[in-house]
Amino acid sequence: MYSVPTWGPALMQIRYGGISETVCRLSAIRTVSAFRNVSDEAVSIISEIMLPDVMAREPKRIYGKSKSVGRKFTMTERKKERPASIQEWQNRWDASVKVKCTHRLIGNVQA
Repeated sequence: MYSVPTWGPALMQIRYGGISETVCRLSAIRTVSAFRNVSDEAVSIISEIMLPDVMAREPKRIYGKSKSVGRKFTMTERKKERPASIQEWQNRWDASVKVKCTHRLIGNVQA
C-alpha cells in the first residue's frame, strides 16, 4: 500500500473504490477456488484477505499519527495499528446482512 495518504481518500469514492474491490475480490476468489457468486465479505474472510478500504486506512492512520508526533513510527508502533484494522474488519463482518449463514460458521475474523 504505497503512498496511501495520497490516494487513500480516493478509495472512499465509489468509482475508484469499486475497482480495487473488484481486483481484491477476484484474487480472493482464486485463492480459495470459490465460485463467482460468493459474496465479497465471505470470500475475504475465508481467504483472509482484508478489504482494500480497511487496508488503506491503516497506513493512513499511521501517517497521521507520525505527522502529529513529528517523526516516523517504528515497526512496533506500526504493529499496534493492526488490531484496529482487524477490529474494523470484524465490525463490518458482524454488520453484514448478506452472509449470515457464513457468519454462523465463521464468527470471528481472526479465528
